[in-house]
Amino acid sequence: MKKWLSKLSIFQKIILIISLTIAISLRITNNFTEKTITNIVTKQIYEGNISTLSSSSAQISDKINRNVSLIRALSTDSQVKEYLQEVPRSDYENINIINKMNEIILNYVYNMFDTETMIAIISSKDDVYANWEMQNQETLINLKNEYLRYHNKGQDKEYTLYTKMELDISLSSNKTFKNKFTMALPIYSNKSENNILGVAIVFIEEENLYDAISFKVDEQHTTVLIDKSNNIISAKDKTLIGKQVEVAFNFVKNKSSKGYYADKEGKMIITQKQVNKSKFTIIDIMKVQYVQEQVDLVMRNVQIINILTIIIIIIVCYFTLRGITKPLKRLTEQMVTQDYSTFEQDNQNLGKNEVRLLEKSFQVMKYDIEELIKENKLKEEEKRKTEIKALQSQIKPHFLFNTLNAIRCTIINNNNDKAADLVYKLAMLLRMTLVKGDALITLKEELETIGYYLDILIMRHGTQIDYQIDISPLAEEVLVPKLFLQPLVENSVVHGFSQQNIDATIKIKTIFVDNFLVIQVMDNGKGIEEDIDMIKSDIQYENEFSGIGLMNVNSRLKLYFGKESGLKIYSKNGWTISEVWIHQHR
Repeated sequence: MKKWLSKLSIFQKIILIISLTIAISLRITNNFTEKTITNIVTKQIYEGNISTLSSSSAQISDKINRNVSLIRALSTDSQVKEYLQEVPRSDYENINIINKMNEIILNYVYNMFDTETMIAIISSKDDVYANWEMQNQETLINLKNEYLRYHNKGQDKEYTLYTKMELDISLSSNKTFKNKFTMALPIYSNKSENNILGVAIVFIEEENLYDAISFKVDEQHTTVLIDKSNNIISAKDKTLIGKQVEVAFNFVKNKSSKGYYADKEGKMIITQKQVNKSKFTIIDIMKVQYVQEQVDLVMRNVQIINILTIIIIIIVCYFTLRGITKPLKRLTEQMVTQDYSTFEQDNQNLGKNEVRLLEKSFQVMKYDIEELIKENKLKEEEKRKTEIKALQSQIKPHFLFNTLNAIRCTIINNNNDKAADLVYKLAMLLRMTLVKGDALITLKEELETIGYYLDILIMRHGTQIDYQIDISPLAEEVLVPKLFLQPLVENSVVHGFSQQNIDATIKIKTIFVDNFLVIQVMDNGKGIEEDIDMIKSDIQYENEFSGIGLMNVNSRLKLYFGKESGLKIYSKNGWTISEVWIHQHR
């Protein structure tokens, strides 16, 4: 694979990359598009379904409300209450009351504009008045008694709508009326609500409600009406009536009163809408296959457009890249052969834009190479100077000679312990300065070196110098240039205590000021005012130990830590203070 790719030209590689990029992008886009279209189609179908369900809900609600109004009017009708009063009447009066009651019921039915509405009034004495002729009135009397038992328990303050009761009412015309809904309301006496004169009952046939929900009758949709217990009370397939909707269709009903969701297996989309101010819910169950068919239809069109788009893009890229890579290939061949005369001549055939850009890029490249060569030369020169400085930073022979001579004298005086201590500290000093080759060491190591140096000076000259080192634990591991504190300490000894008979003290301490680590070298010698000229001139002076002057220290600090870093010398309260400021990048 790798060998095959290496044989391809730039033009072929670009075409290959573009083709792969387009293919991968289209694959990702197709997946995203399919999901988006599925969501859009599902939402559109849901919006259509919920609109229809809302219309069906309004129709069912209207039917229920009309019957509620009817039964309320019947239960409060003064003539009905008068005829239901339990008073002695003759047979003629009883027959007249029956006719009057039937006439009142028929008037209500006609006013409802629904001649199929069936109404019955059962008195407390089990007299039955209805707008149809019945062969058996026992069913209605039993229904009245059951309702009164239910009502007396305080279960309903207004009308009661039964959804589980199924009555087979045989009419005189030998027609059987199977109702699924029975609405009942008590008829009270005008004198007391505790005196019930009878019960008004309205019967609603299931088919009348199904007409309102049968808005879609096809293989993809199933619409049912359920009650508050999720029992199916109306459906096209009458065998479903009475069953739990979740059991009949194998899904878990959403508790929301409105919306759509999928079943567990993702095979159905369920849309539901609660009937206004009732305990009924209309549910539409649609197969996902129907949605997928709509999505597939849209995706086929999308894929055709994608294929045409790919073909157009590849053709455009082919001719565009060919016009770019052909001049580049020719120019590359000329640059490899370094035939610059031919290069200048053929530039006229490449086009002005390409020539200008390539010439400018080539000239910039040449200039950058020249600058890089100069920079490397400067770096090599600086490296050479640094190596020379490093050699100069070693211990000077004069210091070493004086120290060895002091050791010799100590041995002659049989002070072997002192001599041994001098040899050990000189060895440690040599190890730090000559053997350890790092340009930067930790501040802790630098202070150890200073300690050895001061101990050697004290033993050599017999001078009593009390030196104190107070360093913050946070500063111990800070990297510093090797031997940068030694010139400051030697400056304190040479200029501070050379002609003074005082208790000499040198303090070295660290403090943090903003983003700076400040290292202070303090001595209580004769002071800076008396010897300021000597100290200033000593900036150029190379000290006895290492040949490193104060200017060298100042320059090294700025080189390593930036221009903000450096050396400060001043006098305060009888102390000469040399401060090293090191900028810390946090």
